Amino acid sequence: MEELYAILFKKIKSFAETHLGAPVTAALSIPSCFNDTQRSATLTACEMAGLPLIKLISDPMAVAIAFAKDHQSEEEHYMFIDIGAGCFSASLMSVDGDVFIVEAVGGSAEFGGFEFDKVLVEYFVKVILKRYGLEVGKENGLMGVLLKECERVKIELSSEVEAVISVDLGDVPFSCSITREKFEGLALPLFRKYHYEIEKVIENFPKHKIKNVIVSGGTTLIPKLQEITQNLFYGKAPLRPTSNLLLQGAAFFATFRDEKLLQEVNPFDLSLKDFNGTFHVIIPKNSKIP
Repeated sequence: MEELYAILFKKIKSFAETHLGAPVTAALSIPSCFNDTQRSATLTACEMAGLPLIKLISDPMAVAIAFAKDHQSEEEHYMFIDIGAGCFSASLMSVDGDVFIVEAVGGSAEFGGFEFDKVLVEYFVKVILKRYGLEVGKENGLMGVLLKECERVKIELSSEVEAVISVDLGDVPFSCSITREKFEGLALPLFRKYHYEIEKVIENFPKHKIKNVIVSGGTTLIPKLQEITQNLFYGKAPLRPTSNLLLQGAAFFATFRDEKLLQEVNPFDLSLKDFNGTFHVIIPKNSKIP
């Protein structure tokens, strides 16, 4: 994986230096749910690409920095939620001018748009098997086609109450409709997981003190996720910035010289395992990083 990232970073570095006509350094934003292995892999990829790295920053922190540029005020608390294709990050933050303090983080590295795609794939695989007696698998090349079409249907169901999937199964053209209500029923375990993860982040903080909820990532467009988010925060509709705050925030971060203004927390429990195989938490999750 590091090799693939290194190729990408090297290409970006070359493009930036050609465009700017000067050497570049980088500030990278990563999902807050990245573990130590994933963070180390990112750093290794930068070294392999010859890309000087200032520091890693969490995605929610990057979004908060950019958001605060247009919303300067006295100390306020915000909830930042990002759901991409394969990862979900949530951070409760305090923003006071140029001071950014993460109060708590949560999310999952196994929750994203791809999980919703798989829910649809599993459903239509059963429909195809029942209707035609055909097993869809990687070996017959149909799984990739079905997965791509299910992603399209998922996106369409964010704006329509019904969508039609159409896939060429070789000798048989397959077409089937699905309603948003049916999709939401199939994805119920995912919606429950999202609700649970958000509740864990804010369990020790008064919800009424959170001024706004800022969401990003294409998956947050799913209506049911928007509904859950709004209900969790007393009917407060989440804000969706039109500009790419993630990129802007990482760029602003690269200009920071006083890192005391940015305070993040440990996203996981750090534990030691004894000779009996029992884990003992040494540094709890959401402890302030010095």
